[in-house]
Amino acid sequence: MFDKIPDARITEIRRETAKDTTCQLLIDRIIEGWPKNKNDLKPEVRPYFSIRDTLSFYDGIILKGEDVLILKAWRGQIKERLHSVHLGFDSMVRRARGTVFWLGMNQEIRQLADNCEHCMERKPKLQKEPLRQHDDGNYPWEKIGLDLFEIQGRNYLLAIDYYSNFIDVDLLTATSSSQVIIKLKKQFAQFGIPRIIISDGGPQFTSDEFSQFTKEWGIQHHVTSHHPKSNGKAESGVKIIKGMMVKCLNSRTDQYEALLELRNTPRQDTGLSPAQMMFGRETRSMLPLVQKKWPRNQKRDARKDCVKKRYDRSARIKLKLENSQPVYFRHKPDKPWRKGVVTESNNRNCIVTSMDGVQYKRNSAHIRPTSIPVQIHDKSPERTTVQEQPADTHEKEPDQRRSVPESTCLESATTPVTRPRREVKTPTYLKDYVRF
Repeated sequence: MFDKIPDARITEIRRETAKDTTCQLLIDRIIEGWPKNKNDLKPEVRPYFSIRDTLSFYDGIILKGEDVLILKAWRGQIKERLHSVHLGFDSMVRRARGTVFWLGMNQEIRQLADNCEHCMERKPKLQKEPLRQHDDGNYPWEKIGLDLFEIQGRNYLLAIDYYSNFIDVDLLTATSSSQVIIKLKKQFAQFGIPRIIISDGGPQFTSDEFSQFTKEWGIQHHVTSHHPKSNGKAESGVKIIKGMMVKCLNSRTDQYEALLELRNTPRQDTGLSPAQMMFGRETRSMLPLVQKKWPRNQKRDARKDCVKKRYDRSARIKLKLENSQPVYFRHKPDKPWRKGVVTESNNRNCIVTSMDGVQYKRNSAHIRPTSIPVQIHDKSPERTTVQEQPADTHEKEPDQRRSVPESTCLESATTPVTRPRREVKTPTYLKDYVRF
């Protein structure tokens, strides 16, 4: 029966069993029988009362089933052998069962495994805990998550709204707190100040400068632990944006258009796009979209009607300007009126050609009709047009001109256009030379 145990070890176990008083009391109970009441036993053998039916005595050794009962003097050596390869608690217990036994064996093996530094350093990761979900807030941009990420050496700041999943991304020139604060102020000016900010423990978010900023702006700042799932909303947004930007860079497509379409894409959980939940409508994109009619604001319309009525008290309707009509127009606000001809009339915006052949774009408020004939002169082979703002904007005279075909020479209704010629004179220093 003890073929797998060395003879010397069996002999030593028999000798120690014969010396141990507790073992002798236990052997007497096994041979003579157990009483019906546990209290009738001596205190040394009472712990064995619950397993009395599995105990036996064979060839000088006490057995529990087929497991050898190990005395206190041998337990330390047995535990060292079980733990020699640092298998861990479960493996050591499985190895011990079917071979050895003593009362409290599992607890002692667990204590041995828990107190081993090598085993603790190499333990597998803990089992995941029950999911704790963030409160998404009650309205858009009430609670946002922040995170920084890098693509091709450039750092970006990502902000994601917990309520609508709306994502905004800004390029950072530096990863300092001051740069992050500047970008956040821009976002807050666009979408409003959030009530809660969730971020990781990066130095940008834990500095005194950022703490002072959140305090002055009335924002609750929650810093998550060093665990990706603690700031999972922002981490998920970073994963989406990084994937999108890398694909756009590889395919050479517009990243801003991709971000626009991402915001307009309905989500599976809500059935609405982030833009719809953020603004109450879809934003216009490259895809065809039928915009819903929004209700008119009666108060605003009444205000506009009142403003128009007051303004029109001192206004009058001007005659429509016709093409080729001679006019005077304002070249500059502080300059006298200049002569010209209307080349193109479009409601209140007209193209006027001056006498030197230059075209100007002017509002009808700066054009005065006249019956005086106007003669247009070309100073250059090509006609030029000056694109300017209305003359009431105080700007310098524009020098950007566009070419106009020479065949579009304009003339008034009654006077033909002539081209003046410049008189050519020989320079004085060439008078003593013979020219060929």
